[in-house]
Amino acid sequence: MLAIGHIAAEKYREIGDKLMEKGEYKKAVDAYSKQFFLAKRKGLPFFDAAKKFQDENNYKAAISNYTQRAVAYYKRNQLNKVFDDITKALSLNVSNDHAYHLRSMTYLQQGKYNKALKDARKSIELDPDETTYENLGNILKKEKQFRKLKT
Repeated sequence: MLAIGHIAAEKYREIGDKLMEKGEYKKAVDAYSKQFFLAKRKGLPFFDAAKKFQDENNYKAAISNYTQRAVAYYKRNQLNKVFDDITKALSLNVSNDHAYHLRSMTYLQQGKYNKALKDARKSIELDPDETTYENLGNILKKEKQFRKLKT
């Protein structure tokens, strides 16, 4: 049976997901942040404390929540906060292709093409799907345009 705190934390996750679907990214960030706060306050096995627990579902939930909030930050162009959440997600699972993909897109936004390429390649290595290849193509295209401007 789930604890009351766990149910409330999960409710904020659901609210955040619905707000993301509506494109209300600031409110989604707020909902995800409330979820993190509540879970941490209640001592639930999520988020910053997730490494201490061996239950695979807790790791997956923590990783998913960090990457989801990072997407909301990305949509709001709060790139430093994207890096914070992606770093936390990768500390829980260095094989998270979605985290590498999002971080490569964030580096691309900042014009850090070498870092963007490195993460895009890592994402492809972990999960070679069409979206990741499109991202790699966009990075290469923008890097080529940038190099033309420099010459």
